[in-house]
Amino acid sequence: MMIIQLLILNILSYIFIYKLSFLITSKYIYPFRVADLINLFTNSLLFFIVAFFFFSLKVAIIFLFINLNFFYISYSIINLINTSPRMKIILEIKKNKKISINQLYKFYNYDFILDNRLRRLQSSNQIEYKDSKISLKDNKFNFFKIIIFIMNIIKKV
Repeated sequence: MMIIQLLILNILSYIFIYKLSFLITSKYIYPFRVADLINLFTNSLLFFIVAFFFFSLKVAIIFLFINLNFFYISYSIINLINTSPRMKIILEIKKNKKISINQLYKFYNYDFILDNRLRRLQSSNQIEYKDSKISLKDNKFNFFKIIIFIMNIIKKV
């Protein structure tokens, strides 16, 4: 098996496992989707072993690096689409060819956007609902707390 063939197989496998992992779960481990992590670890391990077996440790490490880059690219693109209302509106217009403003208001109003964000925060165990109130979960380690800490330092500077 040539390296180019293995690379093409790696790309196709990454896309296939990516789609398959989203069918399994849509949960978040902030800031990542579990499906992203399943795909990263499955594809990286699979192609690390194949590259090591057929070639060498050096090639296996290169394939590990390639899969980390695939992960970064896919994470960035999907995150852009998920977090940008503008991108969602553009995708909705493309899907429907033409759409009225009233139809867009049905999907993209404050309630929709807020519900979507809250669902995402709750699925990643960052917030909790108690007595119709929302609060940050008090986890010992919370990536979100690190981001808040960094943002507060940036604001002061």
